[in-house]
Amino acid sequence: CGRGLSLNVLGKHEESIECYDKALASDPNLSEAFVAKGMILNILKRHEAAIDCYDKSIALNPQFENAWHNKGEALLDMKLFQKAIVCFEKALSINPDNASSWFKKGDAYINANQIDEAIECYDRVLALDPAHSGAWNNKGAALDRKDRFEAAVACFAKSLELDPENAKTWYSMGVNLLKLGRTEEALECSEKVLGINDQHAGAWYFKGLGIFRLGQTEEGIRCIKKASELGLPEAMMILKKLGT
Repeated sequence: CGRGLSLNVLGKHEESIECYDKALASDPNLSEAFVAKGMILNILKRHEAAIDCYDKSIALNPQFENAWHNKGEALLDMKLFQKAIVCFEKALSINPDNASSWFKKGDAYINANQIDEAIECYDRVLALDPAHSGAWNNKGAALDRKDRFEAAVACFAKSLELDPENAKTWYSMGVNLLKLGRTEEALECSEKVLGINDQHAGAWYFKGLGIFRLGQTEEGIRCIKKASELGLPEAMMILKKLGT
């Protein structure tokens, strides 16, 4: 249903769903229409309804890679990580060169605290697409979880070569540099984050910690107060301990 796709692009999701419903009423064997409808339902966070659409598509065509992949994404959104992994594995059994399925499978693994498996998935993404900034970032996050901070920093640096305006990656790199005791470099990262988003509570917090390490207590407290004002619980706890 080309009209359904156009309506979805325009953000008219409910009208788009109606369009796909009409198409499916005319021909209930349109497996692609079920997937398209499911994608819209997932955007609307109606995950169970989306999964029902994907299941109907799979019943019509068990080798429909997109249906398995999108079902995995819906399950991932629902935090049903093991079930999501099964779907991504099925998608990859159909097309083992789908970098997106490897990436999402990695995300499911890292959320399930299966870090080694997540790293393997991100490595598969990068073998297929070395310029995948998200895979470099998420591999860095996985390495951080294993306390491999130097390796994590290297991944974040690679991600930033590809996506230099990503505040999340600058933040993660700065935190890992702080863990390594590379305080000046960590502070440079905090400035990068705040240059992109000056309301980033975490960046104000780790900037304050870094400045504390350099012996600049007053300025460190000022930054941590800013993080507290932005609602960061860790900052509030530190200020309470300091009696400020």
